[in-house]
Amino acid sequence: MGGVITQCAKDDKDVNLSPFAEGQGSACCNVLLDFSHPDALESVLKFAKKCKCPVVIGTTGYTKEQEKQIADASKIIPIMKSGNYSTAVFKFVKCVGEFARKWNGDIEIVETHHNKKADAPSGTAMMLANAILAARNGKGKIIAGRTPESGKRVPGDIGVTAVRGGTVAGLHEVRFYDQACEVVMYEREYGKQSFALGALEACKFMTKVTKPGIYTMEDLIGK
Repeated sequence: MGGVITQCAKDDKDVNLSPFAEGQGSACCNVLLDFSHPDALESVLKFAKKCKCPVVIGTTGYTKEQEKQIADASKIIPIMKSGNYSTAVFKFVKCVGEFARKWNGDIEIVETHHNKKADAPSGTAMMLANAILAARNGKGKIIAGRTPESGKRVPGDIGVTAVRGGTVAGLHEVRFYDQACEVVMYEREYGKQSFALGALEACKFMTKVTKPGIYTMEDLIGK
């Protein structure tokens, strides 16, 4: 992602990149963009709070404790956090939520990514699952990776399966089942450019935000 963002930034006259590593970066940056690894979170938040600059987080796979660290930091600085910065994916998530609102059967999510992706399920898959839960007023729960211990499927639950292989940039399928048919909605990424372009737009948006808090793609694109 770093390489793709760098390339996209070269074509954007409104963006100037400055490197950041282990707490060392430009003290006068307007926004800090993080597409790295959960282990870097402490350094990222420490630097941002010191410089009083907004943060755009694209890293996924945080623990519950790290999520709490982000929530605590958002009381001091503005933070935008998303599992996917593609505007097309955001619209896809919204469509899935609307469809799920009117579906009474089972729903399963299958996501496929390249064999170098470390976290599972993907941040986008969890965005989809949470959108479905919200559409169903929180009824049911997310089952990430079924095992023999998962037992029989409980009505309302949302299964999330992660597949890793090859060089797949990203494929997310949402499968809706009832007694008579199956409906499948999916989105496929051909590369990481859409993520990078969306992340840069998020950075521009956050440079104008001064109020601390957690911001999302919905704040960027609108409801």
